[in-house]
Amino acid sequence: YWNYGDHPERFSKEYNSFAWWGQSYISLNAGPLALGASTENIWWGPGQFNSLIFSNNARGMKHLFLRTSRPANIFIGKLEAELIVGRAEDSGLLPSQNERLNGLFANPFRGDWKYVTGLTVTFQPVFLPNFFAGLNRTFQQYNDDVTDDFQGRMPILEAFQKVNLFTNDNSVVYDSRGQDQQVSFFLRYYNIKANFEAYAEYGKQDHSYNWREFILNPEHARAYLMGFTKLFKTGTPGSLFQIRAEIVQQAESVNRYIRYADQNDGNTSWHTHYQVRGFTNEGQSMGVGIGVGGNAQILEVSKISSLNKIGVLLQRIENHQDFYNRAFGSSSNKKPWVDFSVGLLWDHQWDRFILSSKTQVIQGVNYQWENSSESSADFPQGQKLFTFSGTLNLIYQIHK
Repeated sequence: YWNYGDHPERFSKEYNSFAWWGQSYISLNAGPLALGASTENIWWGPGQFNSLIFSNNARGMKHLFLRTSRPANIFIGKLEAELIVGRAEDSGLLPSQNERLNGLFANPFRGDWKYVTGLTVTFQPVFLPNFFAGLNRTFQQYNDDVTDDFQGRMPILEAFQKVNLFTNDNSVVYDSRGQDQQVSFFLRYYNIKANFEAYAEYGKQDHSYNWREFILNPEHARAYLMGFTKLFKTGTPGSLFQIRAEIVQQAESVNRYIRYADQNDGNTSWHTHYQVRGFTNEGQSMGVGIGVGGNAQILEVSKISSLNKIGVLLQRIENHQDFYNRAFGSSSNKKPWVDFSVGLLWDHQWDRFILSSKTQVIQGVNYQWENSSESSADFPQGQKLFTFSGTLNLIYQIHK
């Protein structure tokens, strides 16, 4: 797993403090189009807490973009789209805090940067004005491996079915390109009168050989998320109760037992790849931020008024499930490592100042799959770990 990704356990001192362009961009707008350069975080898809492709989890990468600055009317509906070309970096850090374990790190970093291309398209049909459907697709490849032609620079336009790309049904030549690709499809529906929104996103990390394989085996190399938001009136003008929830599933499906029977019940996880070290920038996943192979269930209940909020956040995270299944399998002495957390949310605005805060207490069960001192083979009991986390953000608006 360490050799297929770039997710160090701890960042070194040079990551503790650094200068960066942050959420900066420059663009030229011409009618419905915008062309520019940016280091902003990109968020694609309908997710509220997570996104399968791009989110604000990792540091924003340097990229050029061409996008619609407003929905374009194409008669049968409205269309929004964005095309990016970017540069993602490896962290260059060893994966473990334990030097002895770093001896298992057999695939050192190349010292090259990753060429990233991406395309997102969202369609809102005229006959279903509250419904959205969309597609996200990304490719990444170490820059030294990119061929200097249109196909090499814009692989996001190639066919989805691998059968159209292989030579004599052999993938050796195609795999030698050293490319990694992700694709996701998403749906979103909202109803203003009901104060309700629902959404879902389904992604594939490894494209199917043909449409037959996709239909018969849609769970291979997949990840998905789904969620909703519902608002209730409180009787106080301008004040609402909000309930929102989301689940995200990254762990490999059970078809790994058949597909990878000779590879110890697993291959690679979402956001990892054996040639390009995963969909990461500076050692962090650019999409889902709960950890490699992790699953999560999230529920928030809050009272909101304009930008003011007070609420409770509940989370359950299954950590590194793909690693757990591969390392321990059905071992009765090792149970999954699961974190349960409760958080308090408080956001408030005073004139031009906006304060946003979150405090969380986290109970880790079977922490790092270690058994406690009173554990036995007949009655295995995992270690527990109690932690606290707090975040405070302060914003000053120059123009109100």
